[in-house]
Amino acid sequence: MEFDQYGRLKNPGFPSTAPVDNYIHVQNVRTTSTFPWWDWFNDHIINIGNFIAKSTEYILSGLTWIAIIIGAIFAITTLYQVWTENSFIAALFITVIGGGILYYVFLIIFGIIYWIVSIALAIIRYIFYNAYTLLIFIAICVGIALYK
Repeated sequence: MEFDQYGRLKNPGFPSTAPVDNYIHVQNVRTTSTFPWWDWFNDHIINIGNFIAKSTEYILSGLTWIAIIIGAIFAITTLYQVWTENSFIAALFITVIGGGILYYVFLIIFGIIYWIVSIALAIIRYIFYNAYTLLIFIAICVGIALYK
């Protein structure tokens, strides 16, 4: 690519490269006229998978905020309980020492849960990758249910 003195492309018909996203692979919707009902079904399954792929970060951030709010409510109620049953010094001691320890325990547990939910969302996304993967998953589930 060549640019002129003002920073514009000299040949605007030349295709430029699009930024590469390493985290989300979005499958393009294909439309063929061989089997229109199958193409319609496949396109809808692909759209569901693409929606899950694009929404993974929002789902995980929502779960993060829910966990933070629940942790804050738990910490405040525990601190209030210690303060009312014991003294201010005991509450201060638990806040400084216990709060620091619980913070790191919470981070470790939350990291594990975050990892598990990320893997579950990736699995769900690839179940809805296209109609074939969805039908294979349904067949496996039906086979397991009938085998029992």
